[in-house]
Amino acid sequence: MTRRNENRQGYKKTKVGWIPEKWECIKLKDLSKLGPQNGLYKKQDAYDKDGCRMVHMPQLFANDIIEDQDMPKVLLNESEKIKYLIEEGDLLFGRRSLAIEGSGKCSLVGKLTTPITFESSIIRISLDNRKLYPKYSYFYIASPYGRYQMFTITRVVAVSGIAGSDLKLYQIPLPPLPEQKKIAEILSAWDRAIEQVGRLIDAKKQLKKGLMQQLLTGRIRFSEFNHETNEIHKKEKGELPEGWKRVKLEDIAIIKMGTSPSSSFYNNEGRGFPLIQGNADIKERKTSPSRWTAEITTECFVDDLVMTVRAPVGEIAVSEHHACVGRGACVIRPLPETDKIFLFQLLISIEQKWNRFGQGSTFTCLTGEDIRNYKFVIPKIEEQTRIAAVLSACDREIELLKKKQEKLQEQKKGLMQKLLTGEIRVK
Repeated sequence: MTRRNENRQGYKKTKVGWIPEKWECIKLKDLSKLGPQNGLYKKQDAYDKDGCRMVHMPQLFANDIIEDQDMPKVLLNESEKIKYLIEEGDLLFGRRSLAIEGSGKCSLVGKLTTPITFESSIIRISLDNRKLYPKYSYFYIASPYGRYQMFTITRVVAVSGIAGSDLKLYQIPLPPLPEQKKIAEILSAWDRAIEQVGRLIDAKKQLKKGLMQQLLTGRIRFSEFNHETNEIHKKEKGELPEGWKRVKLEDIAIIKMGTSPSSSFYNNEGRGFPLIQGNADIKERKTSPSRWTAEITTECFVDDLVMTVRAPVGEIAVSEHHACVGRGACVIRPLPETDKIFLFQLLISIEQKWNRFGQGSTFTCLTGEDIRNYKFVIPKIEEQTRIAAVLSACDREIELLKKKQEKLQEQKKGLMQKLLTGEIRVK
C-alpha cells in the first residue's frame, strides 16, 4: 500500500493507499463484463496442428502482451469457441507458480489476427471498457503496488496460487477514463523506447556473432596479415589461412581444474576467499561469488579466465577476484604468446560445443582431458590482438545499449510510482 500522498491536500485514504479525491477505488469484479473465468483443460489427444492456438503458462510468463505468438494448438467444439476465445483488452492471470511472486502474473491481450483460447492454469477477465481502459489496468497490476496487492491475496499452499474469487476482491485506483488513457499512453511510450533499444541490442549481438564466425576462422582477414594472392583461391578442406596454426588449448594456456574445499569452511560473512563453484557465481561474464571459504584449494587471480565444467558446461567469464575455484569450474590462464581477450572471445564462440564432451549419467560435466585437448586454429598474436579489439568494441557497444535500456526501465518505474498513485496528475 502506498503512502506517497499521505495527508496531502486533495487526497484521500483508501484500501490501496492515498489517492486523489476524484479518483475511485473499485474492485476488479465491478469493472468486468466477464470473469474471472478459468481456462480449458484439454487432453493430449486434443492437440492438433490444425486447431486453435492456446495460451499456456510459458507464453503468459514470456509475454506481457499476448498477440500472435507461436503457441500449441488444440481442437475446440462450437460451444468452447463461443465461451473460451479471448478478445483484445482481456486480462490473463497465472493461477499458480512454484515461485510465490509468479502467481497472479498478468498479461494483456493485444491485437489478434486468429482465434486464441487459454488453458486451465490461466484465469481470464474481460473488462468493461466504458469504465476501465485495459492498458491502464495492466500497468497498475504490473506495478510494484499492484504486485504487492496480488501477493497479499496469493494463497500459499504446496505451490502458490490465486483463484478467481481472490481476483474479484482485487482493487484498482481509478482515475477518470481520459486520465487512464493518458497515463497508459505515457507508459507505453517508455515501453516502446525500451523495446527499440532491445532490438538494437539483438542486432548488435547478431552482428558480433557473424564477425566471430568470420574473424575467428580466418575467413575474413585484416589486410596487413593477409599476404595471399588477390586471385580467387578456393582452399582445400583443412587448409589453413596463411600464418595460422592448429593448437590444443593446453598449448596456448595453463588449465587448472577446480577443487572444492570442505563445506565446513564455507561462510557468508566474507571470511577468507570468495568461492567460485560454477554457473551461479557468474553474472554478465564476470565472477560474482555469493559465498566465501576459509580454506583455499584451486586458486584464481584477477583477470584469469574461469569456465564452468558442470552443467551447464562451457560458460566463460573473467575473474574479478582472487578466489578459490570449486569443482564446478576451471581456471584458464593464457600463455605469453596468447592474447587474453582473443582467447576469451574464442572460448565464447565455442560455448555450445562443449556439451558434446559431457560425461556422467546424472549431469553433464567436462574432464581436464576434454579441456586440455580441445583443438583450435589460431593466428599469430598480432592478429589475435586486432581480432580481439574488434570483438571487444562490439561488446562495449552492447554494454552501452544495455545501460541505456536499464536507465529507461528505471525512468519508467519512477513514472509508474508517480502516475499510478496520482502523485503527478496528467490531463
